[in-house]
Amino acid sequence: MIIETKHDPWKHWIIDDFLPEEDYKVLYDLIIKLPKARKNYRYAGFLRDEKFDHIKQMYENRFKIIIPNVFGLENLDNYKMLLEYNCAGKGLVYPIHEDAPEKIFSIVHYITPELGTGTLLHTESEEFHSEVKWKPNRALMFRRRNRTFHSYRNELYTQRRTINCIFVKKDHQDEEKNLKRIGYYDDQRQIDFPE
Repeated sequence: MIIETKHDPWKHWIIDDFLPEEDYKVLYDLIIKLPKARKNYRYAGFLRDEKFDHIKQMYENRFKIIIPNVFGLENLDNYKMLLEYNCAGKGLVYPIHEDAPEKIFSIVHYITPELGTGTLLHTESEEFHSEVKWKPNRALMFRRRNRTFHSYRNELYTQRRTINCIFVKKDHQDEEKNLKRIGYYDDQRQIDFPE
């Protein structure tokens, strides 16, 4: 695992070999069985089924190493990790946006295809700055701050698949209301385990 810190256009980290090779293969074999997105659309949902617990454990093992070193958070007990499967169909252009305020920090883990467009980073004035290049098993990690504008697109390839790891605080007073607002408790956004 190699972690590189970047400061422009806002602070973020690029992590290569995010999961160990054996874990990545297990994840890849599962992800390619999950639903595909239609052309120009996105298919997204949370991996909450108990059958995904082994995948959650892979990520938790990584975060126990990464999060204390990068963010100085020794105890992750105050945070809830959510895993979102995100699949962009060919032709999708997802607009420039900031993450929802409820997200404390986010990780975008690139899975498939072999070649693709990564995450596009934008300045405070929403002008394009740079791309976190696509590479399978690479992750982009950032702490949610004002003006962390980013976007992505899938112009050339059939399916662009990522796992988005999202951390929210457990003790937030309006946790349930806020999570409902951004779809985290919406059963329609839950991905079923492939049979």
